[in-house]
This record gives sequence, structure tokens and C-alpha cells, in this order.
Amino acid sequence: FTQMLHCIEIYKCAKPNIVISHVPPACYIGSMHKDSHNLRRYKFHDGFQENTALLGNELLKLHRPKLWISGHHHISHKDNTFDGVSFVGLAELEDYTIEAAHA
Repeated sequence: FTQMLHCIEIYKCAKPNIVISHVPPACYIGSMHKDSHNLRRYKFHDGFQENTALLGNELLKLHRPKLWISGHHHISHKDNTFDGVSFVGLAELEDYTIEAAHA
């Protein structure tokens, strides 16, 4: 929790154009999983949200980066704009080239 509070303070000051995180914000996860079966097969209940995903939601309230890249869900989900932010989800061992337009 202390580290999350510290992250929020740094994020408020930095206002980054690009965020690379392990977990995407919780508000975006539903867009990655078109049906809840994808989450249930991993033994997560409908509506499950991790603390770090909820942290992502809080960060988005403070500042919207141009690009947010994550990989935790192992789903290739590229170049999808959600609420004004381009989100990229990467499958296991997948790479992604950040274009100059995002920098």
C-alpha cells in the first residue's frame, strides 16, 4: 500500500506519455476479455479486480497517458483506444515497438 501511494505521487508529478505496467487498469480489462469465460477459466470470479489494476484506475483519474502497455493477461490486444488512451495488451513473449507518435 505504501508503495502504491508513492507511485501515485510520482505519477502525479511525471504525467508520463507512456505507461508500461504488468497489469492493465481494471477499467480496461473487460475490453480485453470479450466474455467473462476467459477470466473464469483461470479461476477468477466475475468482477474480480486486482489491487494493482485498481491502482491503474486511480492513475488514469490523475492523468491520461497517450499509450499504456501491459502483459499480465497474456492476450494480444493492440492499438485499442479506450477512454482516450491507446491500450496495448501483450501475449506471452510478444514484443511491441513504440512509435514516435506516442513519445
